[in-house]
Order: sequence, then C-alpha cells, then structure tokens
Amino acid sequence: TGGGGMLSGAVEAAFANEYSVTRLSKSDLDITDPAAVRRAIECHTPEVLINCAAYTAVDACESSEEVANRVNGIAVGYLGAALPSSALLSISMLASGHSLPHHRRYFDTCTLD
Repeated sequence: TGGGGMLSGAVEAAFANEYSVTRLSKSDLDITDPAAVRRAIECHTPEVLINCAAYTAVDACESSEEVANRVNGIAVGYLGAALPSSALLSISMLASGHSLPHHRRYFDTCTLD
C-alpha cells in the first residue's frame, strides 16, 4: 500500500532483488474500504504486507481528523484483519528516522537509504 510514494519506492529498492514486490497506490487500492482490502489480499496473496500508506499532511490532519484517523488508524486494522497471518508492518514513520519507543518490542526501527 502507498505504492505511489517515495517510501514505497525505497522499500521496493531494498527488497526487489530478493523478493517479488507489488506496489499498490491509492488508485489501485482504497485502504479505507474493508471489502476492497479483502479483495486485494485475496488477489495478491502476500506473504508480508508492508503498509507505506499514510495521510501525512500535518495541517490537513489537524483540520480533517476523521480522515486522518481513517487512513492512519482504522485502515491499518482492515489490512491486518484481512491477512491470513500477522504479516503486517506499517512503516509510515520508520523510514524518516523517528524513534518509536512504544513499538520497539514488536520490531526494530531502521532507516532505508
């Protein structure tokens, strides 16, 4: 998800030599639509889903809190619920080098160069 963005491109560059990478942009998949998410998971059958989608316009997030929460929160739940296993990593903040201490028990943070 987030296949049209820079982060998704960096993820692809990091993994494409060893893995088959499919990038889905917002026009390919509306992650806020649970039925569309289920269909995409059934169609692509990913072993791992790396969520690079995020509503990142800070000012718009403040003025459109409902939309930001739907994309950055609720939709991530749709992605996780649609997967047959716990193979979801949502990394919208990881590649920017931000520290996420409350997530450290689940995965290590890293910067993709």
